[in-house]
Amino acid sequence: MSPLQEEAQTSSGLFSYTYLKHAFSWKQIYHGLLDLVFPPTCLRCGRVDTSWCDACLDELGQLPISQIGGDLDAITGTVGTGWHTDLLQHAVQALKYNNVQLLALPLASRLDHVISQQPWTIDMIIPVPLHSTRLQNRGYNQAKLIAEALSAQTGIPTVDALHRERNTPSQVGLNRNERLANVEGAFVATVPSNTKSALLIDDVRTTGATLVACATALKNAGIPSVYAATITVAEY
Repeated sequence: MSPLQEEAQTSSGLFSYTYLKHAFSWKQIYHGLLDLVFPPTCLRCGRVDTSWCDACLDELGQLPISQIGGDLDAITGTVGTGWHTDLLQHAVQALKYNNVQLLALPLASRLDHVISQQPWTIDMIIPVPLHSTRLQNRGYNQAKLIAEALSAQTGIPTVDALHRERNTPSQVGLNRNERLANVEGAFVATVPSNTKSALLIDDVRTTGATLVACATALKNAGIPSVYAATITVAEY
């Protein structure tokens, strides 16, 4: 490469770096101005300047925990930490739809409490996966955030053992049979050999159709005992 070419390349690199640096700065300024004109408000109580305020965070931490069980095909045991209403519903939806990722930790603490009360032996924690298209659109999987926070609290490893092959339509508005048909065969599992048990994690359990489909895939992959835990249980 000639000295002239090297200088051109160096100049181009400096230009690109300088451009990106200024572009990033302007992006920060733009979002800062938006926050000044349209400040964020707490998604639960409406307090200004935060998406989830400290008062609501404290209230969430003190919210009583109800162990809500259930019988689901292919699942050895299942439990939720409360009904999908009021503060708990607001928290789950803020994490799921509004990117308030700080809520993963207190929600996982609720799971830690109820799971510690169960006579379960768990080798790994497995989050219910999103399809790659939905993951790209949302930018994160709320079930995985909760699973990783739970893993940090329990010391049980989180494993991405499930893959969602079909981008299934939303379950909202479907009856139980339609939900079961919608997710049937949608998941495939790859698990380490000699895995004896696994804990499925999701945010909400309604009919349990998604959990059943995931558990079926895990059992077909050779896991004898599959448990499931969700933050909330929605009445159906």
